[in-house]
Parts: sequence; C-alpha cells; structure tokens
Amino acid sequence: MKKIFIFIVLINTLIPAVMNSFDFLNIGTGGESTAMGKTSAAAINNIEGLFYNPATIASIENSMIISGSINPYMGMSLWNGAFFKKLSDKLKLALGGTGLSYGDIIGDVSYNGDPGRLLSTGDFLLNASLGFSIGSEYVHLYLGATGKYARESLDGLNLSGLLFDFGSILSFNMALSKLTFGLAYKNPGIDLSGVKQDIVLPQIFLIGTGFYVNTGGAFSFKLLFDYKLMINEESEIRTGLEFGIINTLFLRAGYISGKNEVNNITFGGGIKLNMRNMNIKLDYSFLPMSDLGNQQNIQISLIFGKSSSYKKRAELNKKKKLITKYLSQATSFIENNDYNSALLPLMKVIKLDVSNSIALSNIDTSTMALFKEKKKNAKETAKTLRGLFKQGFNYFKQKRYEDSLKSFNAYIMKSEFKDNAEYFIKIIKAKKRIKAYGQISTDNERYQEFVTDRDILINVYKNNYIKGLKAILKIFEISPFERTAIKYLKIIMNGNVSEKIYNKLGDKLFKKGTFFLSSNLDFSYGYFRIIKNLLPNYKSDEIKSLINKVSPTDYPIYID
Repeated sequence: MKKIFIFIVLINTLIPAVMNSFDFLNIGTGGESTAMGKTSAAAINNIEGLFYNPATIASIENSMIISGSINPYMGMSLWNGAFFKKLSDKLKLALGGTGLSYGDIIGDVSYNGDPGRLLSTGDFLLNASLGFSIGSEYVHLYLGATGKYARESLDGLNLSGLLFDFGSILSFNMALSKLTFGLAYKNPGIDLSGVKQDIVLPQIFLIGTGFYVNTGGAFSFKLLFDYKLMINEESEIRTGLEFGIINTLFLRAGYISGKNEVNNITFGGGIKLNMRNMNIKLDYSFLPMSDLGNQQNIQISLIFGKSSSYKKRAELNKKKKLITKYLSQATSFIENNDYNSALLPLMKVIKLDVSNSIALSNIDTSTMALFKEKKKNAKETAKTLRGLFKQGFNYFKQKRYEDSLKSFNAYIMKSEFKDNAEYFIKIIKAKKRIKAYGQISTDNERYQEFVTDRDILINVYKNNYIKGLKAILKIFEISPFERTAIKYLKIIMNGNVSEKIYNKLGDKLFKKGTFFLSSNLDFSYGYFRIIKNLLPNYKSDEIKSLINKVSPTDYPIYID
C-alpha cells in the first residue's frame, strides 16, 4: 500500500504541466543537523554544511570522510557520503553525494505499460563545494559555493538539473564562546531534462544565527536558530540544541515550526572516540513523520589529523609545564631578594593564566618589596647627594677647585637635578681657563720681559701713561686676560687720555683681536671684551657684533 502511495506521488510530480522537481533535496541529510531540527544556516565545523550552507566548509580544519544511511519514511532508503580536504589555510574543498531509493513499484495504475509491471525509481545528487575564509583572531568571515548535479527517474522518464548553493557565515570569537550569523541561497540552477513541462526548482533562502560555548573540553553547548523561506512553500522556523560532555558524548534536540507534520520535534545524539591522530564519530537522528513513518539517520565520520581534544590536552599540558617552570624561576629570584628579576617570569605566567593565584600573590609580594627598597634607596641617595653637593661647595669656598669639580661631577652622575652643580662647574672651568691664559711659565724667554713690563706699569702709570700703555700691550700679547694689566688699563682710561691715544689704543687692540680670529677665538674674545668695557666709544656696534660671533658657548672666559 505504501508503494502505491509513492507511485501516485511520483506520477503527479513527473507528468503535470508545471512540475515541482527534486523534492528529495528537502529530506534532512546528516545525523547531526537533522537531530537539531535541520538547523544549518549558521552552523560551523560541520561537513554536513555541504548539503545545507556551503560556507560551513570554510570553517573546518581537519580532513574527514562521512558516510550515512537514512530511512526517510514509507520504506524509502537514502545514503549520503562526503569527503573534505583543506587546500590551504584559507581555501577548503568538499565533495559529496546523496542517493534516494524507492525500490521497484508495482504498476497498478496504467502508465506507459501494462498493469502490474514493476517500475524502477530512484534519485541521486553529486556536489562539490569550495569554502574561503578571511578574518582575524576575533572575527571570521566564511564564504562558500556548491555546484550540484541532481537527477530523478521513474521508469523511462528522467529529470536532471545543474543547481548551485551560495552561503556566508560571520563568526565573532570570544574567549570561551562564539556567535555566528549565516545566510544561504540554495538551488538556483539550470534544467537539463529537455521535457516540455516547466520545471520549478526548490529554491530556498536560509537565515540563521548560532551561539557556541566550549569550556575547554569538559562541557560544550550549541544553540542554533534558522528561518527557511522556500518559494511556493510554507516557511519554517527551526531551533536546534546540543550538549556535549568531555567532547565524547553529545545529546541533541530540535523543533521545526510551520511544517505540516503533526510532530515537529527532532532528537538524537552522537559518540566521538578521540584518538591521537584520528577521531571516529557516530551520529544518530530521529524525526517523527506521523502517518508517513519515522525518519532515522545513522552517520559515521572519520576525522583525520590530531583531534581537537588531543590538541587541547597537549596545549594544556604544555601550558602547565611552562607555568611550573616560570613559577620555579620566580620563587628562586624571590628567595634571593631579587624581586625585579622575579617579575618577568611572573608576568609570563599571567599571560598564560590570567587568574593564577600563586603568580598574582608573588607579584604583590615583589611589587611591595620593590617599593620599600626603592623608598629606602631614595632616602640613601638623597643623603649621599646632599653630602656631595655640600662637599663640592665647601671645596669651592676654599678655592680647592679640582676637589670641588670632582664632587660636583659625582653629584651630576647620580642626581636628576643638575642645574646648581652645573653652575658651579662652569665657574670652576672659567677660573681654570682664565688662570691658564694668564699664567706665564718660568721657562718662557719672555717671562723676564713680562715681569719688567709689569713693574714699569706699576711704577710709572701715574706719571707716564704712554709707557704704561706700552707695557700693558706687551703683557696683552702674552695674554689678554692678565688681571694686573687689565686693572691698570682701567685706571689709565679713567684719567685724562687724549682722543688720539684713545683711538690708537683701540686700533692696536682691535688689530690684535682680528688677528686671532683665524687661530685663537678665545684671545679674540679677550681683546674685544677689553675694548667693549674700557673703550666703549670705539667701534661699539662692530665690537658688539664680533663679541657675539666669537663668544664661547661652553662657559664664560672674560673679565669685566
């Protein structure tokens, strides 16, 4: 009786003026998706997406093979199989097929033959999918496309077509969870049958969202929602739920709203054997179909490569070993009071395990110890710096300039506040420079002349300015910084010096200053400063410009 019913359905499908073809594509395929109410639009890491949303293919990492056997209803049998291969980090490939067998049907209705003749029937589908992924650690976009060849047959009448599926899934990745949004457009295509009737392909729009939680292998949770819109058919809202225990046992249930069936509840489960380099997964789903019977799917999957649980265990063990190593290093440093060195391995532990209580406690201990040590060192440093500055200042007052310079230089090496010490160092260097220019060696042949000229200067400047000036100029030839000569030149210039002598003296000093511009800027500076201070009316603008040009930048070496 059931086969007669199927025969009538097939006749009505294959011979009217407008035919709804390839309805077998709407039969739920796969042991996992069917158990979850056929939810698939936003599903990830599931090869069954080959038959639903091809974007799912782009989210898979391990190569796998699946094979399933389905008893849809009313004595039919359906098989499915698929193969997945990762071509690159971004590009994935899946090949698959589905076949539906009704068995031979007794020709109780006259159609293309004598009554009672057996009619052969059957459908099959071959498909190939490509998936592509782009994104970052936190956001991924998966894209996919499937090309399908579908064929239906009843006795000598055949329908065939080339169909396509297109899909996309957007995944937001969080620490222990994922939120996905999916969109798929299924079964637009080309009729290859060549029959006179118009063929209506079962075009479908799928929109869905999914929420995934994984606590690291002990527990997992999956919740999926789909909205299915099929042209010229009633729309459906689908809900699917899965609980996973230690990545081995899975319990699933679903609900389909909008279907014509009386019982819209689906359920099933799965067992996964996690081995080192391969996983074996067995899935089962059950879909009650009221008077049509019950749809039962059984599917086995072989997943190659190291299993996700094995990888997680390996990563977890590696992380534990690193944490133990870093904590041991930190403990050793803390025992030796090297708190600064202890912080580096402790921070590495926190990077691996942000809530590690031992590391957090040791960080607090090390930080407090460093704070106290820094505070103590700051007091000792301040005391040392005060002592160095005071010592340098006392040496300065005692005119022990070498010792003062050493103290102030030591102060600068240790202190952030260098201005006061640098001020005294500049003064000491200036004094040393001036002293060096004004000091005449006893080995110098002109030393006696220098002494003689200075004596003449001291003895005669009051009565004979001309001789005094000559003696001063001879001294300046040795050094324009000699204090005695400058002192008496100042006294002479405060007297009644004629304009002729004033200008002549200025010419001689100016000539000396310009002469040393190419060889000794310090001497030039000394001569020009004498003119500026003691002969203020002699070429004042030009002298001012020259002083700015040759003025030393490191410290002052002039006598006002």
